Amino acid sequence: RRARVAHLVTGGELVAPEAATGATGGRIRDSNTTLIAALLAEAGAERCGHARAGEDYAETAAAFRGLLAGEPDLILISGGSSRGEHDHARRLLACLLYTSD
Repeated sequence: RRARVAHLVTGGELVAPEAATGATGGRIRDSNTTLIAALLAEAGAERCGHARAGEDYAETAAAFRGLLAGEPDLILISGGSSRGEHDHARRLLACLLYTSD
């Protein structure tokens, strides 16, 4: 069967590819969404979910859980990332790895 892949985009500076960035200062278009959708289609995978989260840990965790509900085979995370307290994807994945059910 086709691989089912969800995509989580992180970073408050990112806006949807079709959104205007004009007067919002410091905002950029999320080009990864378009690229990843095209690459998945080319590879024969199904994009089974997509979410965008800003700079808040709870928002990132909720978006991730929402994507998990679709039972993807893989979740790709792209967008803004850092090495400090603002890298919510890293913290979230660490929590999931080291938390037992």
